[in-house]
Amino acid sequence: GVTQDILGNPIKEGDRIVFHPRNNGVAYGFRGVDEPFTGGFADYIHISEPNSCIIKSNVPPKVGVLAEPFTVGVHSVMRGNVQLGDTVIVQGSGAIGLMTLACAKLSGAAKLIIIGGPAPRLELAKRLGADVTIDLAEVPDVEERKALVMSHTTRGKGADVVFECAGFLPAFPEGLSYVREDGVFVEVGHFVDTGTVTVNPHQHFLRPNLRLEGVWGSRHHHFIRGMALLENNELPFADMVSHVLPLEEIRSGFDALNGSYKLGDEVVIKIAVGSAAS
Repeated sequence: GVTQDILGNPIKEGDRIVFHPRNNGVAYGFRGVDEPFTGGFADYIHISEPNSCIIKSNVPPKVGVLAEPFTVGVHSVMRGNVQLGDTVIVQGSGAIGLMTLACAKLSGAAKLIIIGGPAPRLELAKRLGADVTIDLAEVPDVEERKALVMSHTTRGKGADVVFECAGFLPAFPEGLSYVREDGVFVEVGHFVDTGTVTVNPHQHFLRPNLRLEGVWGSRHHHFIRGMALLENNELPFADMVSHVLPLEEIRSGFDALNGSYKLGDEVVIKIAVGSAAS
């Protein structure tokens, strides 16, 4: 049986573990975890892959369930090469956007601007380090929003790094307009195919000398780094979990995320599956 985690810590039955639900990438000769019984919506998960990444951890359940989106945030910020003192813009205030914001904060960004909604998510963004929050519902006009966003950047010239985490096609060209010359644009939100969008290679990339990065998922080393940061608990990570639903009620959670983003009268941020005591 398994007697230690990937860091060499001894593990035994009853220990709390967190695992990275994928291998290191088919590009390097590994295959994906696609066997039955590996899904998370169950009382038990069968982890059978020999290269599975398992870490023993005492993080609270509401923090442990953030391992996947937080790990994507780690990957994104590493791709964007966020530096101490950078101005960073995050488009989208869902789980990935908020965790990317948190990772940028922990990486030393001096000014963090997030564009999204609804209001409760933006309030959480402030607690996670956002200096400026812009509610799409309050500034629906794209040109007005661009002017407002740019006014919060150094000399109105744009951000050092922009992360598109909304997965909304029009956000892609809008986000490109927020990057300063010689800056970095990181596309994170379109993790499924949502269609195409028109860009001008000269105007959007070559003339401003932009660097474009794409992020899809994460690798083991992002997971290991991410778990260390979650265990440090420097930010109110547990506040990300707005609802804990029993397994029998997950359908209502999916319906909320595909519709009004509300369960009852409360805005959904992140839903965990478990008992009310979790």
